[in-house]
Amino acid sequence: MSLCNNLKQNIRKCIAEKDINSLLVYKDICDHLHEGEDEYKGYKSVEIPSDTLYEEMVRLIRLYQPDSIKDEEGEIESIWMGSIPKFELPQPIEEAILLPKFDGCSCGVFYKRFEKLEICTACSRNFSSKLDMKVQEPYTNKVRSFTSNLTNKLNESSSFLFDGKFHVSDIREIYIRGEICMKIKNRTTTTLYSGFPAKAMSTDSNEVFTEMLPNLQFVPYEIMKIVFDVCNEDEDNCLSTSHISMPDSSSAKKRSEGIILEYVPTQEEVLRFFSSIGVYKYPWVHRSITGDSLSYIKSLYEEWNSSLTEPLDGVVYCSKDWCYHKPKVIKKYGKYAWKPSSEATTTLREINQKPNKMFEVYFDEVEIEGKKIKKASMKTVRNHKVGDVVTVWLNFDGSIVKIVDDDENKQTKRSFNKLNNTEKEDRGKEEEKKAMEPPAKDEVIQKDSEFQASSSSTPSSM
Repeated sequence: MSLCNNLKQNIRKCIAEKDINSLLVYKDICDHLHEGEDEYKGYKSVEIPSDTLYEEMVRLIRLYQPDSIKDEEGEIESIWMGSIPKFELPQPIEEAILLPKFDGCSCGVFYKRFEKLEICTACSRNFSSKLDMKVQEPYTNKVRSFTSNLTNKLNESSSFLFDGKFHVSDIREIYIRGEICMKIKNRTTTTLYSGFPAKAMSTDSNEVFTEMLPNLQFVPYEIMKIVFDVCNEDEDNCLSTSHISMPDSSSAKKRSEGIILEYVPTQEEVLRFFSSIGVYKYPWVHRSITGDSLSYIKSLYEEWNSSLTEPLDGVVYCSKDWCYHKPKVIKKYGKYAWKPSSEATTTLREINQKPNKMFEVYFDEVEIEGKKIKKASMKTVRNHKVGDVVTVWLNFDGSIVKIVDDDENKQTKRSFNKLNNTEKEDRGKEEEKKAMEPPAKDEVIQKDSEFQASSSSTPSSM
């Protein structure tokens, strides 16, 4: 198989050919680039593939070499933000919490008390092991601009935490993880919403960031660690739980009025705390998860995706007692995500033109969200030819499929981001156009390479 210097194209070719050994190499490259390396094995960080393509690669590796992909594990540093493993089939959990998975950029916000709790530094997942405050200052300043509500609520709250043992005013430091995402989604597809906050947080233009700021928000969903000042050394008044981490003798800071404790709350405690101070206003569900829960998870996603204004790209679930790992502990991440899949990589095998000038297209069978697809009718094949490795896109309602190659995929994404980031300009041009033109027939937008899919549905497990 001939490969090129394009990382995404190489991954797609290896998926189409089911070249698992090469995919393992490309997964390793992606993982290094994702962790913040500018370049690895000849590929640069700007070449990182989309989450959808990365997850398609991982799913294929799991299918053919399941022992090669394990739940994330390893030595956890003092501050660490891992990526939640994605599975197509549910992972059984007896007492689980399910919550929306927001489509944005993961972010850690670290507060320290001076006179009040203030953001000391913030970081993306790529910088989670490089907490240099000077390097992070531009990013931190951006985060401060849309987290004032969280900061105010933490300082205004009179809440007692975790069965009333601690008061919010006892917090000395708190390490919060959440998602930077759009406040209001403005497209009918779930694709590329994460590109909006990604551009906002990476741009060097204050003008661009200021324009995007009104539609940015931070949704907190995890607490990595809380450092408390405890005003009583009597053990009976301390929180009796395995999550408390007493500092060792070399780092313990005893004070005349008390001691310092580190506490890592459970997922349920985190959600209740953030809800109580009014910074988490989203649904979550308690439920037992089994291997037959896929239909329920999908229905939950559809319900939340239609009712929430924020963009979602899946459902996260974990044990209600799940908590962030203690420092230097080797442990599986233990949290999982299900994401709707809207695309798959395949190879074109046959193209036939019908008398009505439509084309009948055959390709290696792919499965997207339970639908097995290997044949379709389309208006035009454009420059596609037999043997091409292409991406099959399926709309969320399963009705329309599009075939694109990697260059078209990139162009589509560029167009989508342009629409997202220049809505104000687009609206102005549209109003100007309407003012100059007389009333006309309804506009018909014809999309290239669209076709009606001939598919057979595979019923989901109940």
